[in-house]
Amino acid sequence: MSGATRHAEVIVVGGGQAGMAAGYYLSRAGIGFLILDAGSRAGEAWRQRWDTLELFTPARYSSLPGMRFPGSPGHYPGKDEVAGYLHAYARAFALPVRYNTRVTALEHAAGSYRLNTSAGTYEARAGDRRHRRLPAALDPADRHRARRRSHPAAQRRLP
Repeated sequence: MSGATRHAEVIVVGGGQAGMAAGYYLSRAGIGFLILDAGSRAGEAWRQRWDTLELFTPARYSSLPGMRFPGSPGHYPGKDEVAGYLHAYARAFALPVRYNTRVTALEHAAGSYRLNTSAGTYEARAGDRRHRRLPAALDPADRHRARRRSHPAAQRRLP
């Protein structure tokens, strides 16, 4: 474990779908960030699941921002396809993921967050929680889709 504290404006804990999507938008916004992931490579958590695992949504609804999920839009991707997609996504957008880095503790003090990890200490700026805003990196189409999904009329009724 290294003694030097590494700094980033934002630190994302976890390199799964949400972490990768956050990284995509942070990159587009020009914000310095790191993604810390306990796995040895992208999608490792998916690779460790049972062999018959597949998503319960078809590929057409499983894409992350900026990159279509490969294959037929109607097929239900298996665990290895998801793992491969996450690996390709991290490479396609050159996301700064630190693998083999398990976060063991998180502390908030003096305007920053300190993360103790299996690979050393990281620190990120805390930010001003009173002035939250929608990141400028979200394009109008993304904002429109997000509003549609959250609107009650857009919800599909189940029989």
